[in-house]
Amino acid sequence: LHSWIRGTVGALRTELGLQLRAVVAAPLPGLAGLPAVRAEVDRVLDSAERHPESFGAVTSLAEAHTAVLLDEIVTMVGADERLVDPRVRDLHAHDPVLVQTLRAYLDSFGDVAAAAAQLHVHPNTVRYRARRIETLLSTSLADPDVRLLLSLGLRATERMS
Repeated sequence: LHSWIRGTVGALRTELGLQLRAVVAAPLPGLAGLPAVRAEVDRVLDSAERHPESFGAVTSLAEAHTAVLLDEIVTMVGADERLVDPRVRDLHAHDPVLVQTLRAYLDSFGDVAAAAAQLHVHPNTVRYRARRIETLLSTSLADPDVRLLLSLGLRATERMS
């Protein structure tokens, strides 16, 4: 089914220039479950509209689950400024290089070599910047709770700018 839908979406793009998205749901045992599935499909399509780079032209509810939940959480965090650490907003406003480094560091799960490769800098540069971030924010990047809050805050502030 996925292959057929991908082919159809691809053919419509090629032949007619249409940019379509499709979300495949699991088979339903009856029509009673249709409203709930439709709501889930709408959530996927809403997230795909906001972040087209995160979704393929054809996806399933199961494939999109994580991206949709993260999108909705970050949207909720960004909608209430009390939920974004003000230190993240200040860093975002005053030092885009450190923000870029923090994002790469967090996305790399603290793997300095991977963050350095993503940023095209030497690993020692990432280490230096990470220490500088810890000093500026008066926090430790070794704390998983801090990393989670910083990551959500960064994503929310990036969407607001």
